[in-house]
Amino acid sequence: MRQGFRSRSVDVFLITASYFIFAGCASGARVQEMTIESLSIVPNEKLRQSIAIESVRGGTETFPLLESNISNGNFRKALSRSLQNSGFETIRGAQPQYLLSVQLWVSDPQLSNDINVRTYASYVLVERSSNRVVMNEKVAAAHTTSTDESFYAPARRRLANEGSAKRNIEKFLIALDVLNPDKAGAPSR
Repeated sequence: MRQGFRSRSVDVFLITASYFIFAGCASGARVQEMTIESLSIVPNEKLRQSIAIESVRGGTETFPLLESNISNGNFRKALSRSLQNSGFETIRGAQPQYLLSVQLWVSDPQLSNDINVRTYASYVLVERSSNRVVMNEKVAAAHTTSTDESFYAPARRRLANEGSAKRNIEKFLIALDVLNPDKAGAPSR
């Protein structure tokens, strides 16, 4: 009887250890996979090299034993690189004309073979000198990752997070490109 108890204890331990080894390996959304490298737009001359990111809020750090998330820091880096690649970000050391604040939130995907993540972001662009809001844009973007792309569920979630964040940033850049800051907004706060 004692030996049967020992073997059940070992089985329970091995099953629990296997769960944490295989299911508990979530990683956060990666900066390079959320970054827009090139976009077929000519930067809006009125906004060219004039924007700096003031803040990004609402993201969540990834805890490896749970699910993949998009952190504030990684979204900020991806957005900064995307603004730079598109010609909108202020040159290092120069005073920005506009400050950008972002409120980010990510939907929880439904459990299925395909993982669909929707990323929502509120982008608020404020003219530094007048404190005037020149853009208050709410952007939603979705991305679905199938088992064809990754059989491993935590990796599918990470890929869906990255894809939806990248599409969200791309939509924002397109909206920024058509913005006329002279005709927009009112004083903020």
